[in-house]
Amino acid sequence: MTQKQAFCKYPFEHLHIHVDGRLYMCCYQRLIPIGNILENSLEDIWYGEIAHEIRAKIIASELPDACLGGGCPYLHQGRFKSEPIEKVQLPKIFFIYLPNTHCNIGGTRPTAKSPACIMCERDAPGYVFDKENHLNQILPLLRPYMNQINQLHIQGVAEAFWKDAIFEVLDLLDFDSYREDVKVTTVTNGILLNNAKLTKFLQRVPRVGIAWSLDAATPETYKKIRRLDVFDKICENIRQYSKVKSMRGQMEFKIQHNINTLNVHETVEMVRFAHSVDAEVLEFNVTGSTGHIDHILVNQQNCHIFKEAQLKAEAEAKKLGVRTIFLMPLDLNLTNSTSGAIL
Repeated sequence: MTQKQAFCKYPFEHLHIHVDGRLYMCCYQRLIPIGNILENSLEDIWYGEIAHEIRAKIIASELPDACLGGGCPYLHQGRFKSEPIEKVQLPKIFFIYLPNTHCNIGGTRPTAKSPACIMCERDAPGYVFDKENHLNQILPLLRPYMNQINQLHIQGVAEAFWKDAIFEVLDLLDFDSYREDVKVTTVTNGILLNNAKLTKFLQRVPRVGIAWSLDAATPETYKKIRRLDVFDKICENIRQYSKVKSMRGQMEFKIQHNINTLNVHETVEMVRFAHSVDAEVLEFNVTGSTGHIDHILVNQQNCHIFKEAQLKAEAEAKKLGVRTIFLMPLDLNLTNSTSGAIL
């Protein structure tokens, strides 16, 4: 039987590892873990009953129950079409989640005096922080599988370059033994990734992929969302990354924006900035609800604004030749695509 492609490849390739040992297949798959590596082996979990049921749904061109509660883009895109899969291999990509107490915006446990970003789930009242961090135990358990993977992603609700956390993960995984074969990727808010930190990272990692989470096109908007007055500093760090990439190679370059009412008017400028720094990909997503920021989210009253913003961004991207990805429609399909009427 010829190997076919499922409509979602994550359950067949990705393994997401949390600090308490829980394993998932996707960042949106938050409600139902497929197991805990501190209790069972990776292989027993990966080929276990829960994982099998999730894959069976995908192969049947259905969205699994485990994917229904976390904002999965397929909920809005509806592209459910898969072909039979001959054999399930071991995961090719490890996603390592840092503790949710680890971020340089707001600190370990944000307060009113030291808040997280306005759209971050860490800013929500009653947010549950990780009480324990078992990565020191978990990551050595993954070492036997490092020769199976081709990508290592290090992130979470965190900043991987804060307190050199990303380097600690590499140490615990014995990454240097596999450095030529494993690409290391992360998402950064860019505040700390200056030339010195970037140089240290590139000396350790030959193949890298950095996604810069920017979320604004002006200092004023950035401060409203991220609370810190560091927009120009981050843009300079992005330009430096682009410059090094042009000389070095083996560096993937993406810029990401979460869109809400605070920045929806800047989508065209976001495209222009991505073009000016030669970003390979410009990715748009919709800011998700965490129960405390409903006033800045797309809804039936303002969805036409988000629809128009996406159309303008797509037009500008086409004109400038910027590869642009919308993980889901900015209006969440709340407007009629032909008349603009509210559904």
